[in-house]
Amino acid sequence: MLFFGHVGLTVGVVQAFNELRNRRESSRLIDLRVAALVSLAPDLIDKPIGILFSEQVGKNTRLFGHSLLVACILGIILWIWRRKVKHSLAYWFSYLGHFVLDRMWIKNLPALFWPLLGFPPPEFIDIHTRVAMQLRMPYQVIGEVVGFIILLIFFLQHKLYQRKRLNAFLRTGILESI
Repeated sequence: MLFFGHVGLTVGVVQAFNELRNRRESSRLIDLRVAALVSLAPDLIDKPIGILFSEQVGKNTRLFGHSLLVACILGIILWIWRRKVKHSLAYWFSYLGHFVLDRMWIKNLPALFWPLLGFPPPEFIDIHTRVAMQLRMPYQVIGEVVGFIILLIFFLQHKLYQRKRLNAFLRTGILESI
C-alpha cells in the first residue's frame, strides 16, 4: 500500500468504530489524526533509512519499522502510557494494520521477524521502479482508490472544505456530526 491506502482505510475503520460509540461524548472518540499518522509510522521510519542508507540496507525500504519487534516495543510503550494516551490500543492496532495492508507475510518475512530471520535480503530494484510496479498490481490500485474515496467522502460529508470545519478537525482530530 501507499499513502491513500494506509491512511484512508485506517481512518475509515477508526471512524466506523467512532460511529459505533456514543457521539455525545467526544472525549471518548479516537483522534483520526493520530490514527492516520500511526498507520504511516512503519514507512515514516523505514523509507528514510532505506533511501539514505540504501547500500547498507540492500535498497530495502521495509526494515525495522515493519518488524514485530518494533510493534511489540510500541505496544509496551503504549500500554505503559495508557492512562496518558487515550485509545492507545486503537493506535497500536492502527500500527499493526499497516502490516496487514502491506501483506507482510508475503515475501517480507525477514523484515517482519527481524532480527530473528536476519536482515531482509537485498532488493535489486530502486524505490521508484518498486512504486511503479506496485501501481500495476490490482491489490495496490484498489487499496489506493478505496482509501482515496474514503478520504474524499469524509471530506465532502463533513464539509471539510469549509475553513471552520477543517480547522475544528485539525484542532481535535474528530469529525463533527452534521
